[in-house]
Amino acid sequence: VRHLIIIFISLLHFTSPLFGSSHKGEILYGWETSSGVQLRKFGDNDIHPQYKGDAENGKPNGLGIMTYPDGSKYLGEYKDGKKHGQGTFTFPSGFKYVGEFKDGKMWNVTKHNKDGKYVGEFKDGEIWNGIVYDKNGNFIGKWVNGVKQ
Repeated sequence: VRHLIIIFISLLHFTSPLFGSSHKGEILYGWETSSGVQLRKFGDNDIHPQYKGDAENGKPNGLGIMTYPDGSKYLGEYKDGKKHGQGTFTFPSGFKYVGEFKDGKMWNVTKHNKDGKYVGEFKDGEIWNGIVYDKNGNFIGKWVNGVKQ
């Protein structure tokens, strides 16, 4: 997985100049407003999430990286400003989600932490159907239709 991330970042970095579009390599910042988060071309990394990557009509669209002030990051695909497609969401604690996101929510991902991992589906961003393993790969339990069995 680490090799895929390195390849992905390299492709994002090196292909932008080759296919030159005014939307490649755009930097946007997330601002909280009364109508939700708005992306703007200016901001402060210590306060605002920062997006670097492909954009269309002022929204993330394509490949990009969103870095949050707390140090968490999402590296992956976006569609119409939302996480959509393959991606990895990592947190400073080492906790991460790897897999498919749909309409801004986790869809079919593996959830990793220092104690093990959950492999399976999410529904509306919540654990739905899957299996939990300890850090040695031993089966611990399963979830069916959002209920721990």
